[in-house]
Amino acid sequence: PLPHALQLAENMLAALGKNNSIQPFLVIFSDGKANVPLPGAGGDAWRQSLQLAENLKYPALVLDTESGYVRYGKARELAAALGGEYLSLQALSASEITETISERIAI
Repeated sequence: PLPHALQLAENMLAALGKNNSIQPFLVIFSDGKANVPLPGAGGDAWRQSLQLAENLKYPALVLDTESGYVRYGKARELAAALGGEYLSLQALSASEITETISERIAI
């Protein structure tokens, strides 16, 4: 579930942040749909996702996996909440995905 993944990312990135030699970069492959709230938290999974995304203070790239005729644009909203970049996977080949991520993390 998206809120749980964002919470785990926040915990992992915070732990990495203690080591100043590492510059974390978050890459999210998602359609942005959130349908399961955090365990014990109840409530709206999408709002939880946006709140967690806004709390993450790391460079981020959201690769939108949504496909089909009807699209909701949730991944774009997630990228905005993260203050990160948004790209649609449908517009990229496998090599372009690899190149895009490599450029962002400066390999």
